[in-house]
Amino acid sequence: MTTGEPQSVGIFDELDVARILERAAASDGVEPASGTISAPVAARAQITGALTLQAIEAIGVEAGFSATNMRAAALHVWMERTAPIVTASTSTGLVLRRRLTLTAPLDEMQWARLVAQLRELTSTAGAITTDGLLRSWTGNGLRVHMAPATTGTHWSIDIEADVGDQSPTIGAIFMAIGATIAVGAGSLVSARWIALGALLVGLGAVISGAGLAWRRRWRRDQHARIAQLTAALSASDVLVLPPPDR
Repeated sequence: MTTGEPQSVGIFDELDVARILERAAASDGVEPASGTISAPVAARAQITGALTLQAIEAIGVEAGFSATNMRAAALHVWMERTAPIVTASTSTGLVLRRRLTLTAPLDEMQWARLVAQLRELTSTAGAITTDGLLRSWTGNGLRVHMAPATTGTHWSIDIEADVGDQSPTIGAIFMAIGATIAVGAGSLVSARWIALGALLVGLGAVISGAGLAWRRRWRRDQHARIAQLTAALSASDVLVLPPPDR
């Protein structure tokens, strides 16, 4: 039997809550007052086995976190699930990509704010391209493009960050050439060419190692940029976010 009262939409499970509390703790610099959800809060928030965004905020306040940081942590976890950052291959190399759904196309003021945030985040002015309502910004390995979503009536904003680097490939080429020279020289019993081959193999290994280390570090930095930009957009009420209690 239904009561006729409005129902809340639960979207977070207990695993989500643990991740949200951990992230909020890092933001607040404090430890949760309790590692479990209290019975009164759980009873108020439990809807078909899931928790609402508002219930998550209540849990955070009870655990000693600020409501702002708790909400930001919850949105971060929700975005990771519904709009994950994925690795894609393009004509220019590997990129990290996240597609966010907008409530409506950004107006001039909202786009200007976003560009200002991008310039601060990347320390570069970047290049802006505008075609009607279509807008793009590119700078320092980061690209943002606003266009109609491929399905439905919403608009979307794509964030792409370059992560490709040619050093590992160049290193592999050096290693392959060096190995070929060393094997060929071995059949000729030429110590000089064997030494040259070994040198090229070693040089290739160093280049590959340095390139892979740089790529891992750059990838982490680019991932963090996308997360920061997502958080800024989430706070500006332009994204389609978890449904509220209703």
